[in-house]
Amino acid sequence: MSQKDKAYKICNYVRSTISYSSATTRNYSGAVQQGLLTNSGDCYIHWAVTTLLLERAGIKTMMIYPTNYSHYWNLVYVDGVWRHLDSTPYGIYNCNLMTDQEKYIEINRVYPRDWVR
Repeated sequence: MSQKDKAYKICNYVRSTISYSSATTRNYSGAVQQGLLTNSGDCYIHWAVTTLLLERAGIKTMMIYPTNYSHYWNLVYVDGVWRHLDSTPYGIYNCNLMTDQEKYIEINRVYPRDWVR
């Protein structure tokens, strides 16, 4: 199985196993524990459990978040390319392993804005 296939399966597993709910922890090990024991959590908990499983599968990953810390997801290195991987089960977030350019296009398609020069 390719690393891309593994990452996709891990993301879908977390997405289908851990339901979305509010959480307060921003501690990695506490978030993993909460996610695995309660099968619920916010985007940080989804990120933490996905990170644990990706690292166990030998896939390089790093945390991605906006400057206001309003959402967390993974950036994974598969097939020689860094790709966005979001296991949070709501909104436009999904497990489709987008490149930066694809992610930018998708966000602007879903949330169009009038840009000011």
